[in-house]
Amino acid sequence: MSEFYESPYMQNGKSFWLKGNLHMHTKRSDGTEEPQDAVKYYADLGYDFLGVSDHNVLASYKGIDPYGMILLPCNEISVNDSHLLHVGAKKHFSLETDVQVVLDKIKKEGSLAVMCHPSWESAFNHYSYEDLLGYKGNV
Repeated sequence: MSEFYESPYMQNGKSFWLKGNLHMHTKRSDGTEEPQDAVKYYADLGYDFLGVSDHNVLASYKGIDPYGMILLPCNEISVNDSHLLHVGAKKHFSLETDVQVVLDKIKKEGSLAVMCHPSWESAFNHYSYEDLLGYKGNV
């Protein structure tokens, strides 16, 4: 049995889908590729946008060829043992010890916060279901 979901955003005939990734790392943190090589890799796969989200490093695309993609400013903020994806980041927030404080700063900036790695592995569970229900201003 297959299911089909029709997007309400596609009704006007002017909308279109974009393929992208907002959570990936380069050698600027714990990735394996240089930023330019990573951007080229995703461009070669036909991606339309990319957010390099290195750990605690605001993405810099200075001198990077985007290969026609939209490059979004991102970073993955470490808060104790938790990670938050900061999409549309205008500045890097200094490391905090409270997740809600970081969520509030991201919201105030007008950016998007995404909780990274919930229930990823039993020994690497960044957020429990109960934790996620308690936070405000996240995705």
